[in-house]
Amino acid sequence: MTIPRQTGIRPTKNFKPINEYDDWLGRYDQKGEWFICNSQTVKTFSGIGYIFGRRLHMASQVPIGLIDASLGGTTLEAWLPPSTWTASEENKQILVEWDRKAAAYDPITNLAKKVEQWEIRTKERKSQGLEPMPKPLKADESPHANRNFPAASFNGMIYPVAGLSLKGIIFHQGYNNALSNDARPVLYAKNMCLLITSWRQLFRDNDLPFGIIELSAGGTPQTTDNLEIQMTDAAPFIREAQFLAYQQLKHVGIAAAYDQQENWFHPRKKIEPAERMARWALDQYYNIPLGWMPASLVRMEVRSDSVLLYFDREIKTHDDRDFEGFTISGGDRHFFPAVADYFKHKRGTAAQDSLDKKILVLRSAMVSKPLHARYAWARNPLGNAVSASIRERVIPVPSFRTDPWNYPEAPVVETAFAAYRKIFAAYKQAAADQVLTRKKLEQSRSAGNVTPNTSN
Repeated sequence: MTIPRQTGIRPTKNFKPINEYDDWLGRYDQKGEWFICNSQTVKTFSGIGYIFGRRLHMASQVPIGLIDASLGGTTLEAWLPPSTWTASEENKQILVEWDRKAAAYDPITNLAKKVEQWEIRTKERKSQGLEPMPKPLKADESPHANRNFPAASFNGMIYPVAGLSLKGIIFHQGYNNALSNDARPVLYAKNMCLLITSWRQLFRDNDLPFGIIELSAGGTPQTTDNLEIQMTDAAPFIREAQFLAYQQLKHVGIAAAYDQQENWFHPRKKIEPAERMARWALDQYYNIPLGWMPASLVRMEVRSDSVLLYFDREIKTHDDRDFEGFTISGGDRHFFPAVADYFKHKRGTAAQDSLDKKILVLRSAMVSKPLHARYAWARNPLGNAVSASIRERVIPVPSFRTDPWNYPEAPVVETAFAAYRKIFAAYKQAAADQVLTRKKLEQSRSAGNVTPNTSN
């Protein structure tokens, strides 16, 4: 097993900037040097990082220095330092598998396979009346040169600035860990905490503030028609893992971004998530009191025909319409759309009843014996709940679930993927079947001859 070396170039007075070629934009970006922020240099800087820093500067009137250590197309594991790769059996297995791929790599065979796949796709495109894509002329890079090789992104982008005194870190990642072949949310939760603690050690500050911007939305929007199918996506499970790190570690901030929806895998709407993260930093570390904490689920109570959700603060909807995005399920794991209302405290007469905006009552005519609830559970989810206080009405309630039914974790070893694909296909098919079941129940109910789903 090859343990990735903790190597990198430390900045010195003779340190030369790196001109990195950007395939996406077809240009060279100069990296590894301090720049004065202006209309020209900001173009290639992290959008979220710039907006975050701008807000801190505007509010505090203190000069802000920002280090852009961002790189697209990477998994969380690529940002873990070498010292963490023997911390768990799962990480050891990932490292062994990368070593195996690197040892088996042959550029001639790799290119031949790419051409073979191109020929198949070309035949399909021609049958559809489409022009063929350019024929591949180069092999893929060696796994050892891949930015996702264990610790590669850490070695190249974090270790070179080790030892600097930082005010804090903000972190926005998750897309590559929410792809089915690399989706291991349970492991992600462990590694997210491992990353934070190991980076803090690297920068010699065990209380170094660490802000997490949750995985943004993207892809097909969730609707009542595709509700169950969209719930099988790995993305909300990754958001859950990020939220767990916020709950488990001190000096960690969180900002939800699922409501900034656009059908794209990079978050084009960067202002709102960055501003939410800045609210946390200003409130906690610049003595500028702002509301930033999201309303969190405290506990759940199951009643005969409903589920009660207790939050740590009052919530409302951002558009003053009915709550959406809440679902409930019985023991059959079929989540149905739920009507969500505030809990009413009985005071004797209806006129004296009062609404408790910290408690929601969830019901569905399709679920006779509810056991669990989910909220905003999709890559691009339904959901309009926010904190109710005037200062926090821009802070969404993060995605959550109360059930123990985890996403099927992708295997590490390539030989196990054939069996996993069958499991995953069954997982998806079950959701598609649930959509049909629900629609039949809804049709029967509208005809007036239905009873609640008794399979719960």
